[in-house]
Amino acid sequence: MRLFSAALEQLFPESCLHCRRQVAVRGLLCEACAKTLRRYDAASASHGGFSRHHALYYEGAAKDLFAAAKFSNRRRALHELVPWAATGLQNLIAPESCFVEMPSSRPFLHRLVSRLLPNTSTVRSVFAFERSKTPGQNKLLKEAERFRRIAETLKLNVKLVPPAKVYILCDDVFTTGATLGHAAWLLQTALSLQPEQIHLWTLMYRERLFEDSTD
Repeated sequence: MRLFSAALEQLFPESCLHCRRQVAVRGLLCEACAKTLRRYDAASASHGGFSRHHALYYEGAAKDLFAAAKFSNRRRALHELVPWAATGLQNLIAPESCFVEMPSSRPFLHRLVSRLLPNTSTVRSVFAFERSKTPGQNKLLKEAERFRRIAETLKLNVKLVPPAKVYILCDDVFTTGATLGHAAWLLQTALSLQPEQIHLWTLMYRERLFEDSTD
C-alpha cells in the first residue's frame, strides 16, 4: 500500500498545502514552507491568576497543517506537526507531573498529546460538558453568556484525577480562556492546590492574540 501511494505521488505530485504553488516534496509542504516550521514560537504568561499559560502560536504553514490535521483528519499533517509542537510541551515534563486533556469533539488533541508524550502521565475524560442542558456551541455566544454557560456545564470527575505535584491542562484552542480558566479553578478547588501547581498549555492562532487583546 505504501509503495502504491508513493508511486501515485510520483505520478501526480501534490501541491504545497501552504503556498499552493510549489510541489510538496517534504510531506505536505514544499522545501521553503517546510523550513518555516523550524521556527518554534512560544510564549508564557499569567492567565486568570494561575501560574503559567504556555501558548504555542501557529501561523503560515503551521496554520495550514493544523487545519488539515484537526478539521480534515489528515494523519500526514499531524505527523508533520509533532516535531514542531514537541519542544513546547516536552519542556513541561517533570517528575510527578500530569498532563490533562481538555474535552474536544475531535480526536486531534488526543492524537497530538499521545504522540508528543508517549511515556508520560496523561489523562482524559477528567473534564466533560453536560451538553444536554444547553445545546449549541459556546463560541457563538457573547462573552458573558459563554462564561456563564461554561461555569454551569463544565464538570470535573475528581475520581479520575491521579495524584501529582503539577497539572498541565492541554487544549488545542484558546479564545477567551473561559474554559481553561474554569477548569483550572475546579481542579484547584477540588484538590486544594496552589495556583502555581496548575499550568495551561494551548495552541493559539497568532492573529487571535491581537484580535482578542483582553484575553
